[in-house]
Amino acid sequence: MASALLLFAVLFLGTVDSNNLKRRKNGKDQWNECPNIEGFFSYDSNSPCGPQHWHKRYPLCGADKQSPINIDTDKTRCEDDGRVHYRHSGEVGGIFENNGRAPNFVVKKDHLRNILILGDDEDNDNGDNTGYVFKELHFHIGASGSSYGSEHTVNNQGYKGEIHMVHEKLKGGNNKKDTDDKKDKDDKNENGGQQDTLVLGRFFNVIEECCSYADKLISRYITKIPNYMDETEAHVKPSRMLPRDGKFYTYVGSSTTPVCKLDVLWTLFKTPTTVCETNFKVLMDLETWEAGNPPRSKFGNNRPIQRFDVGDVRTNFGKRCRDN
Repeated sequence: MASALLLFAVLFLGTVDSNNLKRRKNGKDQWNECPNIEGFFSYDSNSPCGPQHWHKRYPLCGADKQSPINIDTDKTRCEDDGRVHYRHSGEVGGIFENNGRAPNFVVKKDHLRNILILGDDEDNDNGDNTGYVFKELHFHIGASGSSYGSEHTVNNQGYKGEIHMVHEKLKGGNNKKDTDDKKDKDDKNENGGQQDTLVLGRFFNVIEECCSYADKLISRYITKIPNYMDETEAHVKPSRMLPRDGKFYTYVGSSTTPVCKLDVLWTLFKTPTTVCETNFKVLMDLETWEAGNPPRSKFGNNRPIQRFDVGDVRTNFGKRCRDN
């Protein structure tokens, strides 16, 4: 009888251990080790909640066409609509917040009026779904000592950081009704320009002199939000972040933070801007939502490259476009 009970106990404990192992492998209980913050994720590569594990809590982070990517300029092709510009451009009010992930500017609802246009038609902000409204702006940088801090790379070369301006598709107006054009929208999504979310990306390098619009935003507002959950009233003019030459790369991918929203249209400007050394230190010193609130310099906030061999990146510059 005793032998039978001993055998049962061994088998039972073995089953429990096996089930626990399965849960650990698929990540179901790893997140219990992370800070108890809604929507939490980490940039710490050694954390059970780090970028390599995001898909275990946020399944879309493991889906196809993830961002960021490496742009291989030898594989790009020419973009038909070769211009990005703002209509109704002006300064908008909002809040600069330290949300623990990044210093993030959020436009107030009654200031959602800066309309980004794809293409050359100045008035085309409703008729064929090419208008996007500016909603957010935030900064990505690398950990202290990292070779680069941008999320995207070009020919396997990164920059010190990357600024993202998030836009959402205009709703209403003369846009086609969803009930009439669902199939048409699916077809257009394959060609770009019809996604619900568009992100403008601007790389930046670090120099000694403070002279860019990014420097103005950091000096005026981000210096006021050093601690996690700090916020301050702010005003931003997104058109000031666009380069004069207007050269860009564009492709369809995902958002680079959980929930890793799919079908995001990315437009990354070729020409970088700058951030001065003093203001870059401000970005590095910001508190994060990681356990103990260490500075951003400890882990950075740039997601690792998700795709290297991407064949559907388009540009509005270069020999291919001149030859067309």
